Amino acid sequence: MAATIEYYVESATIEGLIVCDTSGSLVGKEGYLVAIHTTATSDRRPTVIICDASKHPMFVVEEVLSTTMAVCRPLDPNRSVRIICAAAGVTAGDYVASDAAGLIVTAAGDGTYVVGIAENDGASGQYVSVRPQCGQLHA
Repeated sequence: MAATIEYYVESATIEGLIVCDTSGSLVGKEGYLVAIHTTATSDRRPTVIICDASKHPMFVVEEVLSTTMAVCRPLDPNRSVRIICAAAGVTAGDYVASDAAGLIVTAAGDGTYVVGIAENDGASGQYVSVRPQCGQLHA
């Protein structure tokens, strides 16, 4: 039986680019996955942190404005995003997930949180076009 995804629907998705505060510097992290930093609060905008396998990615870093602010793109199934590939590489058509550094890897294992589907092959450090399809993998 082929792997399937149990999809999550986010009804409060903001369309387009948004400016986020950052928890730690994201300088040089364009193309990385980030998640909402649950321990930080801001009256003005969300605070994001580099994603790891235990966090659900919500945005991709598009541009770093300073050591404390970045422009991020929400993961939206209606628009592909460019995310940097980890050392293992991915193949077009793979379900992809975040690794411990906010880069994409091929999703493996039942219950893995999936970011989306790779639209092209990618090797370490390369940008890969990903169609967001967030949910849990069921192998």
